[in-house]
Amino acid sequence: MRHLPFMKALAEVKDTSDPVWRDASAGYLVLRFFDRWLDDGPALASFDQTLPALKARLASSEDVNPQVQELLLTAVQTMIDAPGTNPSSVVGPLQAYGKYLETAGRLELAAHVYQTIMDALDPPSGCSDPLSAAMVFKQYGMVSRLLGDFDASSDAYQRAITLAEQANAMELAFSTRVGMANTLSARGNLPEAEALLSQIVANALTAKMVNAESWARHSRGVVRTLRERFVDAMMDFFRAYELTEDSYERERILGDLAACAGCAGYRTMARDAYRVLAYTARRPAVRSAALGNLLEIAVDDNDVGDFERIQGHISIHAQKHSLSAEHALYIALYTAYGAERFRSRDVAIAAYQSVIAQAHSLKAHQVEFKAEARLAALVAGDVLPVTPPCHEPPESLHSLVHVIAEWSELASRAV
Repeated sequence: MRHLPFMKALAEVKDTSDPVWRDASAGYLVLRFFDRWLDDGPALASFDQTLPALKARLASSEDVNPQVQELLLTAVQTMIDAPGTNPSSVVGPLQAYGKYLETAGRLELAAHVYQTIMDALDPPSGCSDPLSAAMVFKQYGMVSRLLGDFDASSDAYQRAITLAEQANAMELAFSTRVGMANTLSARGNLPEAEALLSQIVANALTAKMVNAESWARHSRGVVRTLRERFVDAMMDFFRAYELTEDSYERERILGDLAACAGCAGYRTMARDAYRVLAYTARRPAVRSAALGNLLEIAVDDNDVGDFERIQGHISIHAQKHSLSAEHALYIALYTAYGAERFRSRDVAIAAYQSVIAQAHSLKAHQVEFKAEARLAALVAGDVLPVTPPCHEPPESLHSLVHVIAEWSELASRAV
């Protein structure tokens, strides 16, 4: 039975006014007609009015997300206009629909959309469009990794590499190899992942492919952080930052550098990096995450003045941009830590109880367990655990520390 993940998702929704149901039901109909279009070809578009009827239905649907509506209408119009049944012509809007589902957190549905495209582009008889297929296989590999299906992820990445090389798309092949290394890391094969990324760095240097070197160094920095090789990791992050001109990629790299500094105990350096992101990042979500991290650092530093200043920044930020449920939850957890350290016992108990309720409703079990543990300790009269001391980075990182401190000072002046 085709498109079973969509059928299951739709069956699980109790309220048909739910936006998840509306967007998924529209996508399900288009995928079904994509199958029919591939099977029946021009005969369907010429003599059967189901595709035009589907287009009219989508166009008149006020309850479908406008972005989804536009993507699916484009897919349907392409099928109507196409002289034949070349699936490559419909890849763009369908892949964009898959990415929308990713953003919405519907990873199973996104994976199925990619699988549908892959089946059409890369049948057993041979791939008709290696470049398009490689891009979809790569995306499927990433989503499969996020879903924990590492075998499917590795297989998809390997197929994407083969197709990218067939299409002579070497930058795509490099980025896909980085994805393969990320899957090795997610499996826990950290030495193998680092070895592969080091090979990619060397190959990218030889090929003078700056973007590929940046991607590989960034991922190697993440792996080295997990292996507690913090100095090497931060050198990788900073070099990756220097190599890329993509502002969004720079924000991701700086966020990972800040997290690495925090893991190493270099809290001053971590705070400086998070300040840059909190005050200058282009994406509101990045600012939200950085502000939450700054709130936690203020608690660790026992700095009530900084804690209150960050709370003020969060309040202003939340008025301009709605916080995601995840960011709001973590900020609530760090606020509860602050209430325990800086406020009264009763305020802290109420704060933890609120966090537990929020985490339970979101099924954020890790946060729920943390809040429950602190609440139980607080009720039992235990004191807040002592924060590990703030360490000074080694001399080999002093120039990097100085640069980030300067960035932090400039960012703070801009607020």
